[in-house]
Parts: sequence; C-alpha cells; structure tokens
Amino acid sequence: MIKTSEKIFREISTAVGNYVVGNNKSAMILNCSGSVDSCLCAAICSEAAEMTDKLLICITVLNSKTKKSDYDRGVAIAKSFGDIHFDCNIIDEEKFMMKRLGVTNEPHHEKRMKDAASRIRMIHIQDLASRYSGIVIGCRNKTEHDLGYWTLYGDEGDIFPLTNITKSKVYEIMTDIKNHYKTTKREYLHRKERIICINESIKATPRCFDTSTTSSDFEYFNIGTYEDPIDGYKYVDNILETYKKVTDNINENLEKEYKEMTKFKVVELYENSIWKRNHPVHLKHN
Repeated sequence: MIKTSEKIFREISTAVGNYVVGNNKSAMILNCSGSVDSCLCAAICSEAAEMTDKLLICITVLNSKTKKSDYDRGVAIAKSFGDIHFDCNIIDEEKFMMKRLGVTNEPHHEKRMKDAASRIRMIHIQDLASRYSGIVIGCRNKTEHDLGYWTLYGDEGDIFPLTNITKSKVYEIMTDIKNHYKTTKREYLHRKERIICINESIKATPRCFDTSTTSSDFEYFNIGTYEDPIDGYKYVDNILETYKKVTDNINENLEKEYKEMTKFKVVELYENSIWKRNHPVHLKHN
C-alpha cells in the first residue's frame, strides 16, 4: 500500500520526537537555508516539538555565497516554524579561514571555499546543540545523499528525517502539507506565514548540484521547468533507482528510456560519491 504524504509526515515527525525524548535531549537544532528540504524539516520538527514539548531552535547562516533571496526565505522559515531563532554571519570567519588555508584562484578553490564555509557553519550549529542539550537535524534527502551533494563534517546531523525521501517526494509532501495547512481546522501558530514559506520554497530555483556553468538543477540535468519540480526530479530519481537495481546491460537499459546527457550526469555523480557514502571506512586486519 502506498503511504499518503500526510501519513509519511506524521510517521517521521513522531520518529524525530521519539528520538529526542529517548536520548534525553531538550531541543532540535535546525539550519534554515531556505531550501525546500529545510522547510520540510522545519515543519516536521515543529510537529515533533509540539508532540514532545521540546524546543525547535533554528539558525540562519549568512556566508559569502548566500543569495539574499535564499537567506530571507530561511529567516522566514525559522520565524514561522521555530521557537527560537539565531542569526549568524560567518563572512569574516570565512575570509580569515580562506586566508589561513591559502585558498586563492587555483584549481578546486571554489570547492574548497564551499566545503570550508559548510564546516564553519557546522561549528555554530553544533555549539547551539551543546548550549541547549539538543540534537542537530540534517536536511539531506535520499537523492542528495546518493548523488553526493553534501560536505563531510559540514552537512552533517545527529538525525536525518529525509534520509529515505527522494527529492521528488519532498516536493510532493510539501505540496500536500501546504494544502493541509490551508484546509485543516486545527489551530497552528503562524499558519498563514507557514503557507507562504512552503509556497516560496517550492517555487525557489533549486541549486542542489553545484556547477559553475548552470544556475539550477533543471538546467544542469536538462529535466524540465521551474514550474514542474516533481516531474523533473522524478526523472532524475528514476534514473538513479534504475542504475542501482539493474546489474546486466545497465547502459542499454538506461539509454532506452532516458536522455543520454542526463543519464551520464546522474551516473557520474553517483559513482564519484561512493567513497563519501561509505565513509568512514573501518579497515579490518589481524
């Protein structure tokens, strides 16, 4: 039986709440980046906080690469769903660290800057967890995990609510949650603001898979328009799942159904991030 979005949402919210209570923690710490994933995690954690009478503490982080629209959306999410909001500007820390590390316009410097900024951000997030005896919520979804879009020791968490939810399913759940907020008789704090946040995060240009030549995932993968995120990401998710399951004539099976360039990019990202998914490696020896 296919689970409804609302059922999945309730199950994940309950699981997060049980994890917090079961580990004697007092709060959930969530980085609100303004993405659709962080907005869904905010909705999940807000529900878990209400179930358990625990705090949802949100943080928004401004670095040199943060787009104002993403930052403003993250602040709106933090204020609409969270109990406490911290705002953090790490631009000066980032500049200092880049100078100390000697990061200049050399090969891979963009990746080094991105990874360093992510790790600086995590220092602040983990410090909040220590301060409030909280757990850090990771916003990584299944598609991002499988394709390697995350930074080791940077995009980490104590629990990942979306670990079994594909990117296309994230959009489906968010659309249904928005409709739930609109129609339910249940009283929600900041209901109107939450609906706006969900709507804006769904419409925002997705930039998950970092590339210097395109401005969005849809352009990178050539999978559709901004108005059609569910179908676009389903295309990527289907390629990924097919590649993981098919053991014989993999290329032949994929080429029959999918665009060659899209297939190549998905497979390349998946294969090049195996080492990250298997990290850390515990070597066995006599």
